[in-house]
Amino acid sequence: MGESSRFPDLGRALREAGPERAVARIGRILEDLRDAGLVAFDDAVEAATVFNWLVMGRPLNEVMLLGDDAIPDASSQRRHAELSVRVFLASVAVPPTDAGG
Repeated sequence: MGESSRFPDLGRALREAGPERAVARIGRILEDLRDAGLVAFDDAVEAATVFNWLVMGRPLNEVMLLGDDAIPDASSQRRHAELSVRVFLASVAVPPTDAGG
């Protein structure tokens, strides 16, 4: 990342192989969930980007600033991922309908 200004092709390649690839895959999953009526959003790429950065944000930021010693243990990673999913679903989940009446 630090050399992307000197080697822009490398930066683009890393973006395409990393975040863009992940966001595209998440977007396809979210579209399937939207088609099933479970979530609602306007733009799959935008929704996938928000979800991706909820999950990646803090752990990635800490490692970038503090180095490998800041890599969270598996339990911390799981808690952060579960919280990220809950936060994201709270913003896009379609409430269940009351079939009883």
